Amino acid sequence: MMTLCGEKNDETIEVAGEGMHWYMSLLRGQAPYWQRLHEQHRAEVFAQVESYKYAAVRAPEAFFFGTKDDEKVAADSLTPKNLVDKGLLCAGNPDSCIKVLERFAALGIDLVLCFMEMGRVPHPKTMESIKMMGKYVIPYFKGKINWYGQQQPQVAAD
Repeated sequence: MMTLCGEKNDETIEVAGEGMHWYMSLLRGQAPYWQRLHEQHRAEVFAQVESYKYAAVRAPEAFFFGTKDDEKVAADSLTPKNLVDKGLLCAGNPDSCIKVLERFAALGIDLVLCFMEMGRVPHPKTMESIKMMGKYVIPYFKGKINWYGQQQPQVAAD
């Protein structure tokens, strides 16, 4: 998950959004290749990869390639703030990052790979993010979730 944690919530979200946009623009150049695969050989390719066999039958929408109009609508609605609100980008201050990750924990997900070096995110921001995650976010989850993704019961204080 693309992640950037900093002290200033809105500023950090914007910087993360710029980095995510840069990274995703690299992937856009690969879209014609994947679209061709989708249209010509999708079932055979996915059937060869054990972990993706479900996609050949169960997720036909997984590789939807929209029109230019669809791209415009997506660009207008997928602002960095909206991506954080939807849980697609983990960015902002520690409280914002915790809120995003709590959504995953509620689904039983107990491991998230945080991708912090996104394109043009300045190195000092990446280093600050690592420190903030280690100081505030990771300790927040300690003891709340076990290794099997089950939330630990919370004991009410007397």
